[in-house]
Amino acid sequence: MPYEGIEMKKLHQILAFTLFIACLLIPGAHAPSSTTVVASLGSTPTIDGTISSGEWDDASQLTISVSSLSDPCEVYVKHDGSDLYIAFNIPDTDEESLDCSRVLIDPDHDEATVFMPDDLLLAIYRDGTLNEWNGDGDLTWKTVSQTGWTGDYYSESTYWQTEYCIPYSKIGVTPGIDKTLGIAFLVYDSISPGYISSGKWPAMATLPNTWGDLVSEVPHFAIPEYPFGTFMGLSMALAALALFGLSKFNVRAAIK
Repeated sequence: MPYEGIEMKKLHQILAFTLFIACLLIPGAHAPSSTTVVASLGSTPTIDGTISSGEWDDASQLTISVSSLSDPCEVYVKHDGSDLYIAFNIPDTDEESLDCSRVLIDPDHDEATVFMPDDLLLAIYRDGTLNEWNGDGDLTWKTVSQTGWTGDYYSESTYWQTEYCIPYSKIGVTPGIDKTLGIAFLVYDSISPGYISSGKWPAMATLPNTWGDLVSEVPHFAIPEYPFGTFMGLSMALAALALFGLSKFNVRAAIK
């Protein structure tokens, strides 16, 4: 009947609108999953530069290929609820002081096309030097005092390792508050004076808008971009709206 057709059309409109809004609200990282690393909740490592047996088994792992190295470098990422921990295992047989691992972090996750003042570049060299830079608001970095984080290294003839401890306060994280950070990892292998071979993750990382996403296990500091509770509340509200429309239609149909 005409009345029933009109009500069914309204119901379809309600359901379509609900589905559309729900799709917009589905939480997710800025970058594809292939450029997202989860900082696993794990034990607190000893920051002595050595990746001891079992010490990083509870961390997330990724690899970085460097053309001058025969094997890929391994990167480990985890947190303990108050600090972010990162470790590199680099199979490099040339013991050069300019060899280094680097961690780039965008605390604001603004995905800028320049290096912003909040952006951090932390480095540990094979001679034990620790360096830090901040973005200069353009395409350059400025050297700043190395403060607010610790790191160490260990080196042998066939490989070397680095460990970083970065407190939440250094990267603008509050325990228990959802947050996603921009992240990139670099490995530099000094081949000869003036020539350095490098590898990075993500593979196309350059400016902050091409860095990956650093997230963590709830409830500590990460995913999703939309707090889970907020997403669930909105989803439930939309579902209730759809059910209300359906029940209204059913009541009218029954009266007929």
